[in-house]
Amino acid sequence: MMHQIHQHFSFFSVMGYHPPVLDLLDFPFTVLIIIINVYICYFLNTRNIPIESVAISATTYLDRKEYWRGVTASFSHYSLLHIIFNISSAWELRTLEKFIGIITFLKYITLLVIFPPLLDSLIRKRFFPDRIPWAVGYSCVLCGLSAYTSLMFSYYTIFGIQIPWSIMPFIQIIITQLLVPQASLIGHLSGVLTGYAISWHLFDWFTNKLFLNTLPWIVLFYIHFYKRSHRDSFQWYEYSHDAPVNLVIQGGVLRRT
Repeated sequence: MMHQIHQHFSFFSVMGYHPPVLDLLDFPFTVLIIIINVYICYFLNTRNIPIESVAISATTYLDRKEYWRGVTASFSHYSLLHIIFNISSAWELRTLEKFIGIITFLKYITLLVIFPPLLDSLIRKRFFPDRIPWAVGYSCVLCGLSAYTSLMFSYYTIFGIQIPWSIMPFIQIIITQLLVPQASLIGHLSGVLTGYAISWHLFDWFTNKLFLNTLPWIVLFYIHFYKRSHRDSFQWYEYSHDAPVNLVIQGGVLRRT
């Protein structure tokens, strides 16, 4: 049966037609990531789950040690425009999955879920201790992947002007800030810096074999700290609300005051 399907698709390739379904088969993990983000967005909005239940802030991440928020915030969206924008960006970066392989792709995404929230929280805690913004969105991961990809190329030519690819993520961040002033500048920059760190081989010690061996422990680490902050009731979306604070959506369009 699989041989017949392969012959069928090969026929289309010879005829010069590339069925869209082939893209779904060629980039399965990217498709899975998109489905997860869309489903969580639907779940959060239909269940009316408060943003503060899944978002990340310097106070909750560093002071309360709610490290699981780095994961929940990365895959949570509340705005339709926000989820569409991030889905489009994720699909544009789909070829990276095939270029570096699914395992390496998953490893980089894991690093970009772990380190940008930490870096973002440290910067806010150090330089903006009086502000407590909440942030959600897959933008940190996307900025990191974009930064990693940008160092694979030399220049980008536009109107005859050669622009170094390495600065393209910063140009994208500037454009995003102009279009969406409430987007998380620090969150995006944290993702870019982590992406550069990956490209500069600072994580070469974290091999694919080591990643696969430590992945279960990483999952258990987040589960442990989640359960520790939800001892009374193990429902991931329950959270006691703080005083009203500003909400920053990483790449999004919502602000809560």
